[in-house]
Amino acid sequence: MAKKKIKKAEIAATIIGDDFITIARRLREILEEKPDLFPQVANSLSLGIRKAYHLAEIDRRFHKLGVNRERLRRVGWTKLAILAPHVTTGNVDALLDIAESNTAHEIKRWLRDQPVYDEERCMNLYFSAEQYALMEGADRSRRDPERARASGQRGGAGGGVGQNCGKQMQLIALVN
Repeated sequence: MAKKKIKKAEIAATIIGDDFITIARRLREILEEKPDLFPQVANSLSLGIRKAYHLAEIDRRFHKLGVNRERLRRVGWTKLAILAPHVTTGNVDALLDIAESNTAHEIKRWLRDQPVYDEERCMNLYFSAEQYALMEGADRSRRDPERARASGQRGGAGGGVGQNCGKQMQLIALVN
């Protein structure tokens, strides 16, 4: 029985193809009609289960609104997954306009009524064990300035890092 399910999932994955709009539609159909096959089909498409559910939700939300497939393709699945829980017939065009001219991060901030900064940048950093320990020490110093002063560490109110700064500011202070 398990081999039969896997074979069906592989056949479904072959039929679906590689266009994310088509994949989203077929995943939604499979989820509605044969939910027990859904994980195997996602796996056969080399999709994580979470992404597969996002794609099915994208189709469920945008298909019924009659949005042009090419426009959805241009926006991309990541942004559509962010918008899907918020989209209605009344706001679909406005949300897609926002998605077409903003990054996924900016869209998330916009949906939360948070400011979007023009020159904001993201950094992905890798630390050695020694560097990470140094960062952790700076964080502890920030959280407990009295202990840091007693031990002679920089940080806290008198150490230059700043009492209310996050790890980003601590990193900048360490680099400087």
